[in-house]
Amino acid sequence: MRLPKNNTKSLERVTKAEFDEWNQITFKAFYKIWILVLAVELLLFVFYKPNPECGRLRYFWLFIVKPSGMQGIAMLIVVGLSKIKRKVYHKRVMFLSTVILISIFAASAIWIHTSVQLMSMLLMLPLIITTLYKDRFLTWLQLVICIAVYALKELYFYPHTPYFPPLNSFINVSIFCGSIFVELFLIQHVQDYVRIMEKRADRDSMTGLYNHKLFYEQLDQEYAVYKKNKKPFSLIVMDIDHFKNINDTYGHAFGDEVICKVADIIKSLDMPCQCARYGGEEFAIILSDTKLSSAVETAEHIRVQFEETSFHTEDGMRQFSISVGVAQISDECTNGKDIFLKADEKLYTAKQNGRNRVCS
Repeated sequence: MRLPKNNTKSLERVTKAEFDEWNQITFKAFYKIWILVLAVELLLFVFYKPNPECGRLRYFWLFIVKPSGMQGIAMLIVVGLSKIKRKVYHKRVMFLSTVILISIFAASAIWIHTSVQLMSMLLMLPLIITTLYKDRFLTWLQLVICIAVYALKELYFYPHTPYFPPLNSFINVSIFCGSIFVELFLIQHVQDYVRIMEKRADRDSMTGLYNHKLFYEQLDQEYAVYKKNKKPFSLIVMDIDHFKNINDTYGHAFGDEVICKVADIIKSLDMPCQCARYGGEEFAIILSDTKLSSAVETAEHIRVQFEETSFHTEDGMRQFSISVGVAQISDECTNGKDIFLKADEKLYTAKQNGRNRVCS
């Protein structure tokens, strides 16, 4: 049976790194919320006036130890479950732990603080994060859980509560302010994840360098700066020599290892530059405020460093090479693409002249 389109999308796989990254920012947000809730509870405890029905120790147990304890235990359990190794990681599984955790946080607060009228507003907060899921099922699941929690509060916890703290404006204001801060933490959580996703969209997933799309955007921006203030910049383009033969001989996994090594050398450059993997085994480096001579030195440094790198293969230790083309912006260039064509032409010259060399 064919799954509906939205369900198919929600079940798409994620890498372990993406799974761990989501959990890291999620648990960071919930840790802040846990600390904030505990601080508000302690603040209320300080100003609590004991009465014959409820002394300070009973109040401490009911309204500090129980809610914060439930939330802390829930967080430890979910964190522990998230660390279990899986063969396959899915987005829905990744998001489901957040649904469960935030529901427990909201439930433990409103079930215990039954007489505080503002507590029920906490049930609206879990719906904030569902905008990230892009999964209708999880949004409806969160809504059903929130309604169920509220129904249990009204039908069971409210009639059977052991004690009603006296209602006063100080309690309501404290809870309201705490809820606002909780909402801010959740919004920050959403923004952090969106920022990570936007950053990842601009990066090559294997090397961490900029991808093809962002490379050309950066090139056009650099050209616009040049047209404005005439500060020179240079472009390096490079290609791994005989890469198809490397893949055919040692396999694609080994080829990926070679690509990543080139990327590591490029990322180790200690100078202002934008580095990209714009093709399979093709790389480019935009060197801001750099003349041709300095760019050639940088290119030669990369070429030599890669040439001296040895790789373990079934045939023993092997070394490979790269060919490099370098160009500097000039007035004859009418856009960013023109300097790329100049550098690419020099790369082709390097290939024609025997490879493993820098041409400029």
